[in-house]
Amino acid sequence: MEKGKLNRITDVEGVLVGHKTISSGSHQTGVTFIRTAEDVFHQKLACGCSILNG
Repeated sequence: MEKGKLNRITDVEGVLVGHKTISSGSHQTGVTFIRTAEDVFHQKLACGCSILNG
């Protein structure tokens, strides 16, 4: 597999990456997602979860 121009996951054709941060007073949290299929209802994807506390 060849590296993209910027050597990032967003360089891979067909991969969509998104992030959402939720800020509520002293609480900060967020979620990042990576989507590799256009139709997630007909093309099932494997999923995983990672929790980091910083």
